[in-house]
Amino acid sequence: MEAYLLRVKLPRRTDTVIKRIKEIILNECMERQLECIINSLDGRIILFSTSEILDFIKKIKGLRGIYRVRIFDDYQALVENILERVRGKESFAIESNSHTLAERIGADVVNSLHLKVNLSNPDIKIRVEKKGSYYLLYEENIYVKG
Repeated sequence: MEAYLLRVKLPRRTDTVIKRIKEIILNECMERQLECIINSLDGRIILFSTSEILDFIKKIKGLRGIYRVRIFDDYQALVENILERVRGKESFAIESNSHTLAERIGADVVNSLHLKVNLSNPDIKIRVEKKGSYYLLYEENIYVKG
């Protein structure tokens, strides 16, 4: 099972939209006899399932993107995963919803591997979001609308 972050257009009634999308996905999972677990985290929808459901999800009205993510509750485990990804590269960049988090991760990478930070043209770009007590590490852009 993989974790997927679903970005959807959220109007003012966020809870209603998230609830409706959860119901739509869960009904489809039941019909296909797929295991699906859906949670919401700070306005994001997180789906735990197999890639078999993704073709259906791409058709959901208001969907803006699907991203395969890894979820960490431990900062050090997150950094270790990032170090594995950037090892062997000459430069990197960290994108985040938190400038402080991006700087902290960047400093840890530089201190560990002595890589160069290159925000305009890095060899590898790492995207991380902090949501509540969790870190979402983007692994793959599966679908991005427009």
